[in-house]
Amino acid sequence: MPQQRQVAKRFDSKNYLERGERNFGCDLEHFVYAKMLSGEEEAIRDLLLYGIWKTGQLKNEKIGSLFGLSYSGVSHAVNSTKLEPAKSRKLQTKFDKLNSLFKL
Repeated sequence: MPQQRQVAKRFDSKNYLERGERNFGCDLEHFVYAKMLSGEEEAIRDLLLYGIWKTGQLKNEKIGSLFGLSYSGVSHAVNSTKLEPAKSRKLQTKFDKLNSLFKL
């Protein structure tokens, strides 16, 4: 795994999240500080989280710190997103568009 990180193209998670906020029309700070998220907000957060996780560049603990989650929360979100990629076609289209900008 360490060798893969050295060879892999550098991934800027901050830039990814900024573009994700614009693409989905959401506020990342709201995801971090909100005690509860609506169904669509949770789906958007999980898609952004999954996109970062897929790069393999950051550990779950670091990803969790970006979203106000524990590493275990990241793992649960990733697994649920893998099983059910997006709750709507509209969200999936926006997610695909975001990832195409970063060639993930």
